[in-house]
Amino acid sequence: MLDVNTGGMADYAPPGFGFLRWFEIDLARLYFAPALKWKGSLGLRSRATVTCAEARSVARVDAKAPEPQPMKPSRPTVHPAVAAAQEAFYPDLVEEVAKAVSIERVVVVGVSGLPPGRRARRMLDATGIAYRYLEYGSYFSGWQRRLALKIWVGWPTFPLVFVKGTFIGGASDLRKLIESGEFKRSISD
Repeated sequence: MLDVNTGGMADYAPPGFGFLRWFEIDLARLYFAPALKWKGSLGLRSRATVTCAEARSVARVDAKAPEPQPMKPSRPTVHPAVAAAQEAFYPDLVEEVAKAVSIERVVVVGVSGLPPGRRARRMLDATGIAYRYLEYGSYFSGWQRRLALKIWVGWPTFPLVFVKGTFIGGASDLRKLIESGEFKRSISD
């Protein structure tokens, strides 16, 4: 049994299964105990002591999974020496992409042979929207130069999709915008 108030164990597991029993009780205490506040109408024995099975049944009936909390860390302040090093890291490549982004309505920056880049281009072809595709290296070559783009944009993967000068994400983000109709609206504005 699980003592909800103290998290202690009222009965012990058979020999050899102690770790699993403790693990189950810790899970019940950490994840299911908040649901036990509403157990009055479910016929549980007392407020303080319930079995793990009872805790699980209450959790299934009453407890809702906690909402995932988005990460909200602020970007750290960058030391001037580091900022200078970032600016000096393949500035020609960053300038080339920045110029294309400022001129073209839609720009896709990809890597040779990777499926997400092909998917993004196929989606744009299907919508009939003109775009500019910039390709830098393959999976095994050119990764150091592409790293400058990742630092510049702050995005870890390719392709990089820009719409009217705004970075919108990768292929999956482009798909969501196309499916919602927001992509056509942003292009037509």
